[in-house]
Amino acid sequence: MRWMREPRDRLFTSALVALTAADLAYFTAAGVLIGVTPFFAAGPLGAGAAGVGLAVGAFSVTTLVLRPLAGRWSDRYGRRPLLIGGAGLFAILIGGHLLVTDLAWLVGLRVLLGVAEAVFFVAGFAALADLAPPGRAGEALSYSSLALYFGVAGGPLVGQALLGWGGFGWVWVGAALCALVAAVFAAPAVLGARAGLEFLHPFAVTLLCGLVTSVAVVLLLVPTLLAAVSPQVQQIRPDPANPALDPEVP
Repeated sequence: MRWMREPRDRLFTSALVALTAADLAYFTAAGVLIGVTPFFAAGPLGAGAAGVGLAVGAFSVTTLVLRPLAGRWSDRYGRRPLLIGGAGLFAILIGGHLLVTDLAWLVGLRVLLGVAEAVFFVAGFAALADLAPPGRAGEALSYSSLALYFGVAGGPLVGQALLGWGGFGWVWVGAALCALVAAVFAAPAVLGARAGLEFLHPFAVTLLCGLVTSVAVVLLLVPTLLAAVSPQVQQIRPDPANPALDPEVP
């Protein structure tokens, strides 16, 4: 594979695109949790209003406490371990929702999710500052932040679609996959920053972007198509309570 060096004054480098894709995947996973966690706490776990509020708010406590420290860790240990570690931990903890059976476990997971979010968020913005050309940091931030808000806005829709399709299990699996995709994109993005924007051939970036796009299309469209087909299946399915509707009954 041929390596290339991109001009330092270019804003949309392949490394910046990879970092933006990582943000999109990560915050889509976060958006899924925003849209579904209250229903999970109030439904299967049987939590009241206070319990739902506690589960949702526990995430923010550790995020608030650790973000200042995450900035120091990012400068000391580098962007890469925090970005990949944050996204990877996020994926593992989302997968841990499959084992949750009571509110206390959910609150504990939400506290740890705040740790993952703190390190990923801060390291992501630090890496963005590294990648931005001189004098264009604000412009780079304005474009990169679109991924954050697209993810937070679209994530709840993805979560509700998965919830209607296959229940909470599909929600946690889908969100965990999004977080893993974020880790995949974060690695080459930070390598590009550390190597002076030396990065993979654009074809590799195109493949990675295609992966994220394919996952997003599947998560968004397949549940919608199944929901549209389901009523028709119900109409043609024989009703055991009414043998007259069974086409095999003479």
